[in-house]
Amino acid sequence: MGMFDSIVIPKSRLLGIDEKINKYLSLIEDEEVCFQTKDFDQTLSTYYIKDDSLIREWRKYEWVDDKDHFLKGYMKTISTEMVPYDITTTIVCYDYSQTETLDFSVDFKIVFINGKVKEISLERYEEKDATPRIEREKEWAEKHKISLAFSKTIRGKCQRQLGKILFKIGKIFSSIGSKIQHLSFKL
Repeated sequence: MGMFDSIVIPKSRLLGIDEKINKYLSLIEDEEVCFQTKDFDQTLSTYYIKDDSLIREWRKYEWVDDKDHFLKGYMKTISTEMVPYDITTTIVCYDYSQTETLDFSVDFKIVFINGKVKEISLERYEEKDATPRIEREKEWAEKHKISLAFSKTIRGKCQRQLGKILFKIGKIFSSIGSKIQHLSFKL
């Protein structure tokens, strides 16, 4: 799966590209649409299209020690700067949206020349009935509910404890196997 970057595009820039896109955009309440792409640096950066120019959001971070945090600290944003991104490239960006009746998947191709939008075109548009997804979600929720109820029974608690014990035994055997293999390479 890997990491991706986000690109935020004003809805007004996408209106009129295709009639299907107008339908998709009508479901989005915000004035901007956030897409994902793997065609930049894949560093979880955010890019914006403003007045047909590509802008990159640069953030500076500092490490904050926090003994209560599971990593014993975290990265805190100390400044954010919007910088023009002068690049000539073609990217594909995509989005997936769900409603109560339809699921949408769209891909756009955007051509940039010297950091300016040259062309935006629809690469792929898919619209599906949401009923199968909704039924799967209901089925999963019911199975999850049953699983939670089982985990509270004596049998469920015993099964969980047994699983933990078997996992620890497996780690011990794996460690022993690794040590034996390491010794065999020395012979």
